[in-house]
Amino acid sequence: MNPALIIGVFQSVFLVSLILLKKSKKQLPDWLLSGSLVAIGLHLLIHQLFALELVGTALSIFGSSVPFFQGPLLLLYVQSQTGIIDRMRNIHLLHLLPPLLLMPLFFIPTWKGSLVSIYNLAFVVQITGYILFSLRTIKKHEKTTLSYFSSTAGVDLRWLKFIIYGLGLVWGATLLTFFFQITFDFDPTNTYMVFFYSIAIFVYLIAIFGIRQKHVFFESDKKATSSKYERSKLSGEFIEATWIRLKTHLSENKVYLNPALTLAQLAEDLEITTNHLSQILNTKTTANFHDFVNGYRVEEVKTRIQSNRYNHLTLLAIAFESGFQSKASFNRVFKKIQGCTPSEYHESISLNHQRTPVPH
Repeated sequence: MNPALIIGVFQSVFLVSLILLKKSKKQLPDWLLSGSLVAIGLHLLIHQLFALELVGTALSIFGSSVPFFQGPLLLLYVQSQTGIIDRMRNIHLLHLLPPLLLMPLFFIPTWKGSLVSIYNLAFVVQITGYILFSLRTIKKHEKTTLSYFSSTAGVDLRWLKFIIYGLGLVWGATLLTFFFQITFDFDPTNTYMVFFYSIAIFVYLIAIFGIRQKHVFFESDKKATSSKYERSKLSGEFIEATWIRLKTHLSENKVYLNPALTLAQLAEDLEITTNHLSQILNTKTTANFHDFVNGYRVEEVKTRIQSNRYNHLTLLAIAFESGFQSKASFNRVFKKIQGCTPSEYHESISLNHQRTPVPH
């Protein structure tokens, strides 16, 4: 009995149970991630049962086709997390058709000799395509979020990229081992061991970067725009007047202190559409919405650092009160805008205060 295989099966069962029991109302991403874990666990389980001669050839053939479901399920999961799809439609089921068409090939006796090569080639092409398409979808999502959200905490998908990279490493290691097996003709047991340990590690990665992340199953905000608003050419007077109103609103009401501020909320405050606000920002500044709002937050942090009223607070506390949601994003944004770290800026201000002569 293969311990790595058993670990992978039990991890898959545990994570699926955790996902399905976690919330009373499951969303599409929950079902798709569960489906992906079921596919992994089912593949490992069937292989173990076949090795113990507890199942026949037919079920083993089905198990050999299960890995082909992982790529489609991964892409559909990414698309559901990024808001591209909100429910399954018949056209999405076409992704699952190739694995079903592949199964009969295993019953053709004349193909047995070259079947492994055909199988491996088909899988390399399929899984590589789905991984690249999934990463491209996430990259586009990251760019979009910067145009609609002032903070990416809870809407970024960096953890999902880790999972996809892990999947790529799993199958890359497996296929590389198969190559060495064919080239150097070593015991295929080594190939299976690499594969099953890699799968067990991959499932564990899902546990770390998925279940432990508070936003792993977050319900994505709808895009802060609507298709009914067609892009229209705004007059120069309207752009200039609204730009002044926007800066005044930010300066006087300090709405940027709200860490969850979005383009939609700001547009509602100004009583204009998100489409128009986006056009105005694109016209008057080179920064996206995320950087534009965080510019005000950085200035707020600088003002508070220079004021004696906030000497009792740490830099991180000042950052949180200024609208930032995490230490990492605060440090990254501050250095990008100011050219130095928050600590370096704080030290320079402290030195200037020490050098300032006290008036008599």
